[in-house]
Amino acid sequence: MKLDQSHKMLRAFGHEFDVLVNSEHTRGASCVLRAFASPGNDVPLHVHRFEDEIFIVESGELEVNRGGEIIRLRKGDAVYLPKNIPHAPRAVGSERAQVLAICVPGGFDHYIAACAEEWSKPQPSFQRLDQIAARFGQEFLTPESPSSSSPELPSNESGSSKQPIVP
Repeated sequence: MKLDQSHKMLRAFGHEFDVLVNSEHTRGASCVLRAFASPGNDVPLHVHRFEDEIFIVESGELEVNRGGEIIRLRKGDAVYLPKNIPHAPRAVGSERAQVLAICVPGGFDHYIAACAEEWSKPQPSFQRLDQIAARFGQEFLTPESPSSSSPELPSNESGSSKQPIVP
């Protein structure tokens, strides 16, 4: 069920996003989006400074670079992406990927909406997109960025540095 009936499909970065639960519904605690991406579509290496993400693959396949670790996900798989850990998802395989993104705390839906507004222009400004990203605690990384090195992932209960992927 979609709680947020007011939003239309948002388009940014070559992806489409459907906001299922917006931040207002949870008083800022979280938001849930469904993202769609064609095979080969990727998001550059970036970090979220404010929110953790969980991706759940509903269809297609996804490859995620999480802190330098490459994780391959198929339908039904999930991955935890903690804030401040660089990551880069990429749709792979032969079919369009459909991914549920759960963000805690909320606010990521507002970032996507602001980016979609810029992407709707005939000539989107990448300088403006960088400003939007900074305002929402997002940072796109280059190989020269100090934050692009692979930091240690937080350990889980077993003491392993790998976060569990739940099939």
